[in-house]
Amino acid sequence: MTEKIKKPWYKRWWAITLWIFLGIAILINLFGDPDAVQKQAELTRIAQQEDANPSVDLEMSMGEIFDTFSGLSEIQQEEKMRQFKGKRIKTPIYASKIDQASLSSQYVVMEMYEYPYNLLPHVKAFFPSGEKDKLLTANIGDAIIFSGEFVSYKEGGLTSTVEFTDSRFIGIEKEQK
Repeated sequence: MTEKIKKPWYKRWWAITLWIFLGIAILINLFGDPDAVQKQAELTRIAQQEDANPSVDLEMSMGEIFDTFSGLSEIQQEEKMRQFKGKRIKTPIYASKIDQASLSSQYVVMEMYEYPYNLLPHVKAFFPSGEKDKLLTANIGDAIIFSGEFVSYKEGGLTSTVEFTDSRFIGIEKEQK
C-alpha cells in the first residue's frame, strides 16, 4: 500500500533547471580564462607599487622651493601655493627631528632652523605609519630624500615653513667626499 506521491511537474523542472545552471557555472569556472587570475594579481601588484611609490610631479631642492616664494606679495604667494597644492615634490630634508606626529599614527621629519630659532621648524614632512621601518634607518643629521604632497608655505615675521603630507621615504643622501 505504498503509494508514490507525485510532485507537480513545475517543482521537478525547477530542480532540473537549477542543476543545469549550477553545472554550467562550474564548467565556466573550470574552463574560463586561465590567465584571469594572473592578470588580476598583476594589476593588484601594480596598484600596490603605485601606492608605495607615487609618481613625482616636481623635483626641487628646499632652497629652490623657498626661492620660489621669496620676494612675492601675499596674494602672489597664495596663487603660487594654489599651483603647488597637491603636487608631489621630490626633495631632500635635513633631519633635525624624527618623531611620531602628535595625536596621530603618522610620523614627522622636521628640518629645524639654526640658533636662535632652533625651536621652529623650517620644513615639516608627514609620513604615513607604513613608512616607519624606512624612517628607522635614518639618523638625526641625515639628508633624507623623499617625495611628499605639498601642503603649504607659511611666511612668518622671522621664519618661513614648508609642509608636506603623504610623504614617501626614498633614501638617504650620501655625503660627497
